[in-house]
Amino acid sequence: MVAFCCLDCSKCDAYLATIRKDDALRAEVAARWKMKPEQIECLGCKSAKALFNCTLKQCATKRGLPTCAHCPDFQTCKDEQWTRFPTLREAATRMRANLG
Repeated sequence: MVAFCCLDCSKCDAYLATIRKDDALRAEVAARWKMKPEQIECLGCKSAKALFNCTLKQCATKRGLPTCAHCPDFQTCKDEQWTRFPTLREAATRMRANLG
């Protein structure tokens, strides 16, 4: 399962804590993200139980795109999420290269 930003949900601690019902991991994620443990409940951003509704998700959804890597404007996108989380942009760039 791949998020709109191209994050692999199966490697996300919030997702893992949710599907495993792992309260220790949930507490760890909550502390890291400055949230309450009960807020850490996510089945991926494309699910009805998504943790965030970020600007990347909003844009891709509005454009009807499966991920940001599929966007024709990806190379010039200035969304703040790419700056705040550079590893997301790296993942999206790798995925885009493999779309062929």
